[in-house]
Amino acid sequence: MGGPAPLPAPEVAPGTTGGSDLAWADVLRVVAILMVVLIHSSGPQVKAARPGSWDWIFSAGLDSFSSAAVPVFALLSGALLLGSGRQESLSSFYRRRFMRVGVPTLFWVPLYLLFRREYLHENLSPRRMVDVVVGGLPYYHLYFLFVILGLYAVTPVLRVLIASATRQQLWLTVGIALFVTWANNASTMLLRIGSGAWALTYFLPYLGYFLLGYLARTWRPSRRDAVLAAGVFVGAWLLQLAEVYALLNSHHIRVWAYPMTKFSETTMAMTVALVVVGQRWWPLLVRGDRSRRAWRALAGASFAVYLAHPLLLAWLMRNTSLGPVVAGPRDVAITAVVTTVVMFAAGLVAVRIPVVRRLV
Repeated sequence: MGGPAPLPAPEVAPGTTGGSDLAWADVLRVVAILMVVLIHSSGPQVKAARPGSWDWIFSAGLDSFSSAAVPVFALLSGALLLGSGRQESLSSFYRRRFMRVGVPTLFWVPLYLLFRREYLHENLSPRRMVDVVVGGLPYYHLYFLFVILGLYAVTPVLRVLIASATRQQLWLTVGIALFVTWANNASTMLLRIGSGAWALTYFLPYLGYFLLGYLARTWRPSRRDAVLAAGVFVGAWLLQLAEVYALLNSHHIRVWAYPMTKFSETTMAMTVALVVVGQRWWPLLVRGDRSRRAWRALAGASFAVYLAHPLLLAWLMRNTSLGPVVAGPRDVAITAVVTTVVMFAAGLVAVRIPVVRRLV
């Protein structure tokens, strides 16, 4: 739900998608980052409002609608990284990926730790700072940096395995990976058994989505497929909300928030459905070279939006009437719109400044 949310993966971040056959990835990157902002704008209200109230239903609806955001980023990363035909040495591969995500990690992790201590006035001792970094949560959204770094680390091995596997074997592998991830997530959230992830293991649950991205490269959905997928997305979203409402009697956020997690059965269905819809209908949003360049620019700024938007959200919620305790549906919507517009404007500027571009 409104906790950690995501950042676009390396080759899904600034840059091109590598060809017109993957132009849908630019559209989905922008859609996914908009969902991220919705999650982080509505999440505090989901936690602060009385469960079952209108304010809670509105915010939970936005949070649930956007639950596929991070899985979509992981899937797009697999589509672009695992399906790349680029020939490069291991040293070249890791050097490029370190510059793309490693350098920003070294900048943003200390920045957010200082932000928490100096601006949010959290009691963060040096030992506590080490603990939260090792735990993979220097700030609520930065866990995804560790996800991407982990996926980068295993990509060369996965490329070799994929080259020698049949599509049937790959589908079986994806199915097993997603099932194991779902079962572990359900047991942890609903039964409260199992252990949590830490920085070096955060990427493991995303391997199913990552590998699925490779298979998604060759999907060519028909109009009928896209209409069916749209129905699946709406149906899974409504079912997810119904599940959340039904679990409210548990009076424990860890239980009733389970359906909105990234690895619930409804979120998995919404993720695949959103990708199918994007693959079929992206030409309706991208018309001509000028439109394509605009989408590509927005997609290129999405990493910067992801990294920096919590700073603006924190300021808005501490210094305006948009705070989580007093905010209603109108203020949640205003927060999301203001954050989106300001952060995309800043991101579009940031990626044009050479020194700053290395950090976003």
